[in-house]
Amino acid sequence: MIKYLIKRIVLAIISLFLLLTIVYLLTASFADTPYQGDPNDYQNWMESNGFNKPVIVRYGIYLSNFFKGDFGPIYSTNNGFSNIPDFFFKPLLWTLWITIPSFIISVILGTILGVIAGYNRGKWIDVLINLFVVIFIGLPSFVIAPIILLIANSSNGLIISQFVYPDVQGWDLTIKSLILPIITITLGSLAGYAILVRNQMVTILTSNHILIAKAKGLTQWEIFWKHIIRNICIPLISYIVPSFIVLLLGNIIIEQFFGVPGASTAIMQAFPNGEINIVMFSIFFIASLSMAGQIILDISYIFIDPKIKYFENSKTSIIKNISNYIKRNKNYQKIGKED
Repeated sequence: MIKYLIKRIVLAIISLFLLLTIVYLLTASFADTPYQGDPNDYQNWMESNGFNKPVIVRYGIYLSNFFKGDFGPIYSTNNGFSNIPDFFFKPLLWTLWITIPSFIISVILGTILGVIAGYNRGKWIDVLINLFVVIFIGLPSFVIAPIILLIANSSNGLIISQFVYPDVQGWDLTIKSLILPIITITLGSLAGYAILVRNQMVTILTSNHILIAKAKGLTQWEIFWKHIIRNICIPLISYIVPSFIVLLLGNIIIEQFFGVPGASTAIMQAFPNGEINIVMFSIFFIASLSMAGQIILDISYIFIDPKIKYFENSKTSIIKNISNYIKRNKNYQKIGKED
């Protein structure tokens, strides 16, 4: 397992480096210059910030500074932030305020609905849950959010529809202003968990080992905890990690509708403004989080199901496969000539 873990970490580092290289080269080549000052000072600004150098040279300088902990300046406007980590992580806190509750509620409710539907497949409650799932999987967030806003605006002020800063009117109103975005995200994401768990339940309940467990006289609870829940956990956990990453930084529409000053909004504003340092730091954080989550996910499988093994001593490699392919082709050609 240690060798497997080392291989995964090395592969993740290489993948991260390639991703950062591609993003930097594309952004530096095609994005606008983030200069918003006097046109007469444009050339001086370009030279002082290194924008007049070749892209590959700029990337080398950026990597050198990056490994020293220097993530570069914010060029156009810093919005009161002293550096790029502050610019990214402080808005990220507000994103977490709406993402983490939505994520937890989605997983719990989605799993419960999926289990209920699976146990009652073909019955009216299964039909209702499937109808709910189809509706909210088909409805994008930019459709759900306006509907919820219309309901909130017709409540005569009882429901807060726009984000309220805590230093303006206190934390009570701030928390209340986060309820609507949490509901919107939850409705859009729990349907995926429900349909996943429901399909897994149907597959497991119709399998032979469940029939054998029933024949042994095990109760429904014993079958559920010993046989069903473990088999559900593996695909569920595989879905949880990427879905959390998507929720974490994929809520720009929700943040825009409800005025939440989250990280998604900051990142999306950085791309068109040519803020390459913000873009690179954001990509680095998101990619690192995704890769670390995937490695932790792979390791967790062995604790969920001890039958899962990692093939640490496998000698299979891409180079070996290519070599074998070339040898086979040569043998085929020799056989063809002999015929």
